[in-house]
Amino acid sequence: MTFAVAAGVLGCTDADPRPYRPLVEIAGDTSLLHALILQDGRTLTWAENGDPDGVPLIELHGGGASHLSGLVYHREALEAGVRIIAVDRPGAGGSTPDPDYSVAGFYKDVEQLADHLQLDGFVVMGNSNGGMFAIAIAHAMPDRVAGAIPLNPATPVFDDSMAWELTPIYHALAG
Repeated sequence: MTFAVAAGVLGCTDADPRPYRPLVEIAGDTSLLHALILQDGRTLTWAENGDPDGVPLIELHGGGASHLSGLVYHREALEAGVRIIAVDRPGAGGSTPDPDYSVAGFYKDVEQLADHLQLDGFVVMGNSNGGMFAIAIAHAMPDRVAGAIPLNPATPVFDDSMAWELTPIYHALAG
């Protein structure tokens, strides 16, 4: 695969199967964003990249990010036959906040999305703190999740007691 940088966008070449569009244009294209009204009345948003007929992979962004992180994998997903479903977690992107939001409970939103998209099985991938969500979803939905890919996973450092328990590096740093 040949990569080139065109106007700051990695992966754009003349042989690209998708017409060149600057990242700013893609990021602002609201037609690429989908929304689902969940059973509790909240909205869950996501964008799709890669091969629309490919193996479904639910991508979970890191902290402070959104569905736009799925764009990073678009070219490789096209080539590999992977359909990326980049989900906005509650309070991110167009997804509305959840007053009862938890790492362990987010699978309920993903389950409703998978039902809506008619996905019998899928892979979950999470980058940074999205990794802990990927693992929690795989644990909660073993009959539907074929695998979990935590990329550079982070633990919930907002809870010092949990971070201490789950992350050995804190023990080493404490001396």
